[in-house]
Amino acid sequence: RGKAGGGGARPAAKAAEEAAAATNYSLHMDLALEFANSEARQQTVENTELFVEKHAREELLKKSQVKAKSFEGRAMDAYYLAKKSLDRKKGESLAVKSVSPTAPAFPVLTPPSPASLAKCETFRLQGNALFRQGEYVLAKENFGDALVLNPTDCASLANRAAAKLRLGDFVGAEKDASDCLAIDSNQTKALHRRAIARKQLGNHDGSLADLEKLALLLPNHSGTAVELAEARRFAAHRKDGGEFLEKEMETREALRRDAAVREGEIWEAKRTAGVQLHRARALAQKQTQGGK
Repeated sequence: RGKAGGGGARPAAKAAEEAAAATNYSLHMDLALEFANSEARQQTVENTELFVEKHAREELLKKSQVKAKSFEGRAMDAYYLAKKSLDRKKGESLAVKSVSPTAPAFPVLTPPSPASLAKCETFRLQGNALFRQGEYVLAKENFGDALVLNPTDCASLANRAAAKLRLGDFVGAEKDASDCLAIDSNQTKALHRRAIARKQLGNHDGSLADLEKLALLLPNHSGTAVELAEARRFAAHRKDGGEFLEKEMETREALRRDAAVREGEIWEAKRTAGVQLHRARALAQKQTQGGK
């Protein structure tokens, strides 16, 4: 029995040891699983943070690229818009030049006030008075002051053209007359003054065209008829003989002027000789009477 009792205690102790070992193993496994889960969670958190950071960087990069493209697009749009506007203005300018080479492109202006119109008229009248007195420089300045107040005043433009003709500024006179005619194409004074300026500048065809139109507007004006006849003769000579006849006419005109100068010198010499002879006779007569 003692052996039997001792033999029963050992299996119980062994079973207890095995149960304790199993419990320890289970605890170790639980701890290992918990540690593994903890490591996995930590790695998941780190991976998540890395993913979020990477995603944020990618979004920021995309936004910066979109912003750069948007800025570049706006810049290109502004460039093409400006280029299109410039091309349109250039086309309009060419169209204006093709219609009328001398027509000015007036900017859009607000109508002058009544006070400005009154001052404009005052300057114009003062310019007219100075022009009649022969003060062409001051007259031109007064007409310019009038045009500052009212840039579309035809009378001031035409009168300033006349002042510039007297001062020998034929280019300026043609421009003022052309500006006036762009506002009022039937302004007879501007037509006549532009015809004179063009003739002086060698634009005989343009001068003839102005005189032709002027003759239609003033059919009974004798001065216009004379100038038109002369311009037509000159045009006919140029058409028939070209530059040769033109040079021949210039040569004849130079010879005529030289002959006139020589005649004047001869007449002056004769006058001087006659005065001297008259003085000599008077002196001789006076001496003869004194001797008696």
